[in-house]
Amino acid sequence: MSLVRFLKVAILALALVGLQGCSSWSVSQLQPELQAELSQINLPKPGSRLEQLVLQELRKNILEPSDVKTYNLVFTITAGGNSAVSGSTIRTSTTSLAFTLTDISTGEEVLSDSLSASASSGAVSGLYANEKSTQFSGERLAKLLANRMVQSIALFIASKNGDSAQ
Repeated sequence: MSLVRFLKVAILALALVGLQGCSSWSVSQLQPELQAELSQINLPKPGSRLEQLVLQELRKNILEPSDVKTYNLVFTITAGGNSAVSGSTIRTSTTSLAFTLTDISTGEEVLSDSLSASASSGAVSGLYANEKSTQFSGERLAKLLANRMVQSIALFIASKNGDSAQ
């Protein structure tokens, strides 16, 4: 890869990392070519509330879905790992997202990754309040992980396009 292409990919990677903390951004703001390829991802049907939230975040970034599909995305999301710190009023929730991106034409798995995030919240004595707190933190973490997944896929596509342009 030439130095110029390497710098372009590095700058894109830094921009994606910088935007990770931002709540409202779309990949289309970075590169139009990226948006065109992201729109060719075949998204699965949701099976749970967390999967619905992940797909909602994906659709925010894929603004104009294409009829032509190049990639197939499969993911699983798991919320759990709730634990209370001994002698404390803090609870920690962990959510994990594993995904695989497959090239439809070749059937080859081109990208696979597993992401995880944790959040802490105050624990209270009420069971209902603890259950709702766990639910809300799992939903927020699902959205966060969905955005990280889009960033990972966008970075893969950008680096692939940089390599193929040589």
